[in-house]
Amino acid sequence: MSINTEIEKNHQSHDVSGVLQNDHKVWIVTGASGHLGNTVIRRLVMQGAHVRALIIEKERPEALRGINCEVISGNILDRQSLEPLFAGLEDKEIYVLHLAGQISIFSGHAPAVFKVNVDGTRNMLDASAYHSVHRFLYCSTVHAIPVPEKDVSIAEIEHFDPELVIGSYAKSKASATKLVLDAAKQGFPAVVVQPVGILGPYDQLQGHMTRLISRFALGRLPGMIRGTYNFADVRDIAEGAINAILHGKIGESYILSGHVTSIKDMLNIVAELIGRKKIKRTIPLWLARIGAPIIEGFSRIFNKPPLFTTYSLHTLQTPCHFSSEKARHELGYSIRPLKGTLRDTLLFMERHQMFGRRCLTLNMNNNVSKS
Repeated sequence: MSINTEIEKNHQSHDVSGVLQNDHKVWIVTGASGHLGNTVIRRLVMQGAHVRALIIEKERPEALRGINCEVISGNILDRQSLEPLFAGLEDKEIYVLHLAGQISIFSGHAPAVFKVNVDGTRNMLDASAYHSVHRFLYCSTVHAIPVPEKDVSIAEIEHFDPELVIGSYAKSKASATKLVLDAAKQGFPAVVVQPVGILGPYDQLQGHMTRLISRFALGRLPGMIRGTYNFADVRDIAEGAINAILHGKIGESYILSGHVTSIKDMLNIVAELIGRKKIKRTIPLWLARIGAPIIEGFSRIFNKPPLFTTYSLHTLQTPCHFSSEKARHELGYSIRPLKGTLRDTLLFMERHQMFGRRCLTLNMNNNVSKS
């Protein structure tokens, strides 16, 4: 079995083909070349859906190569550029999954993040309302939820306030989530999902966690910081988002959570899969906090994403027991084992030569992914 076939097999779960194979339905996905975006499209197309993918690139990106979907170039910051997305769909039932956004772990105010996440969402809401879409899903984040003082189970909230969260990314997503839910209160058919940290295959743009795994696998990680967070497989998040737009209640938000794990434990699973030594020590938190501003400064100068910052250190020390009870009950949301996610991530990275010329020996025995 080829690597691609193996990963696709692990992508499949509940059969929803009867719902998605419909000539009268069109699915519009923004952020299509991103990690979650292209995974959602794969899932939709796998079930026979007619998909229009919004990309910012001028040509079809690598993430969408070989996928049977329409590709429209545009920019959520340019309202007029969104019109081709809806062209010729007057007699169709339109489902919009607004997944485009800008993630940032940099400290301090980031105007570009607010522009993309808030103004871009406002443009998508305006265009979708103008074209009378049947359903609209916004992908928010658990970062938009204020962090509790104690490490307790964290559920959905009704009121989003950017003043109650920390960091430009969290504040911008809280503001955008409020925009969407306010529109729903006025009768707009919107639903919100709030994923935790995302792991898994199909990350062609190599986001933060993919880069971290790559550097560790190649032995280029000088040290490991201490910290814990909540991570879920991108394929489970994708299915959760699709089920939310189909079955979620209008005006509601759904947390899509995963496994609470330390970064050390997660990378030690990677170590087990590739046959290298496990991490035994971590960098003291006080030392990491001293080094974070320096690393962040160099990253800004050389325009390279940092592995950690003051903001990401803060996030890794905060409560993260997000509850998906509501999503499980109303959407049938479920998650696969973390080891299977990491195994498929390594398979995908190896297949797409993200380790350069170096080949990794993966433990292919005992497939633990959900199928």
